[in-house]
Amino acid sequence: SDVEVVLGGSIFKAKGPLLIDTIRAIIHKVAPRASIILPKFEPVVGALLLALEAAGVQTAGRVRENVEITLPRELLIAVR
Repeated sequence: SDVEVVLGGSIFKAKGPLLIDTIRAIIHKVAPRASIILPKFEPVVGALLLALEAAGVQTAGRVRENVEITLPRELLIAVR
């Protein structure tokens, strides 16, 4: 079955694709249809968005853009 595997943690901020490519290859051997996801933000940003949604705020579109624009750079994970 399809499964999403999120690679989170500071180890995945390392430059170069070696670690991620190795993990991707190992996962695809046992779960060929798995989707490997590299988060765009640190987990605390997800917590913020979930809290806003729980308060009834629509986080799609402009709200998410504003969060990203005003986000301290250390909370942004480089997209690979």
